[in-house]
Amino acid sequence: MYDARQGIVSYLESGLDMSHSVFGNPRRTILRSDDLFRRRCDENSSGASAKAAPASEGLLEHAGPAVKTALMVLVTCLSLRCDLAAGQSFDCRKASSSTEKAICASAELSALDSRMTTAWKKSTEIFTGPEAEGMDVTLRNEQREWLGKRNACGGNMSCLRFAYQQRTAVLEFRPFPEAAPVDRFVGKFDHQGFMRVYVQRLDANSARVLVEGAEPKTARWLCHFEGIGTVHENRLEAIDAETEHRLLLEQDGSGILIPNLDSNLEANFANCGLNGMMNFKYRRTR
Repeated sequence: MYDARQGIVSYLESGLDMSHSVFGNPRRTILRSDDLFRRRCDENSSGASAKAAPASEGLLEHAGPAVKTALMVLVTCLSLRCDLAAGQSFDCRKASSSTEKAICASAELSALDSRMTTAWKKSTEIFTGPEAEGMDVTLRNEQREWLGKRNACGGNMSCLRFAYQQRTAVLEFRPFPEAAPVDRFVGKFDHQGFMRVYVQRLDANSARVLVEGAEPKTARWLCHFEGIGTVHENRLEAIDAETEHRLLLEQDGSGILIPNLDSNLEANFANCGLNGMMNFKYRRTR
């Protein structure tokens, strides 16, 4: 008996008329779904995959209820798999190590890898720019170090899962599952839309700190403070990488407070310019 699902796969690949390619010629050579997946994903970046929608519409006109249902499921699955592959940190077709093969063979690990890759890209966008002061280089070095630790897991699922969960937490400005002194400061924070604080975990007691923003009406002053912060009692003390001024941050409920202390006022002058200031309460956005 002819397999309608195979016919759907063949139709999506060829774009031929359904009445001829499937029902009219049941002996037609059918492509494997994995081959189709690879080709459609390769086309995705060039926009060729946009043909799938009108093709499926033409197919539905000729198909019965069972085939329509199978088609919609297949199109959805292919779309999800292509999106996942596009977001991964490496090409599964070129996977060579036991770690890469384990990730490609597991839907869970593939999803974790895709999420980590997205978080990595967003994090580098935050810490990259003319005033990054080497933070982007530090971030990339940390990523290389983490990749070494991940690869040391080999094909161990639990080890890989834990490695991805920890690294993604860092890149998404979230605390680790296990509590540490610095975790209460980790996150993204905002003051009325014009000042932002980013605190990204480095280890149990230190974090990367970025404070930036501008005067909201005329931008007559700009603030940019970037450095490494260390937990001291109930405060996070950050040292700017360029000006070497200190900035003290305090926990304020679920948010962050940069209080009016002498060291913070000096940091305002050095990092914001005339009349600029970072001393506000910041609400947590992440």
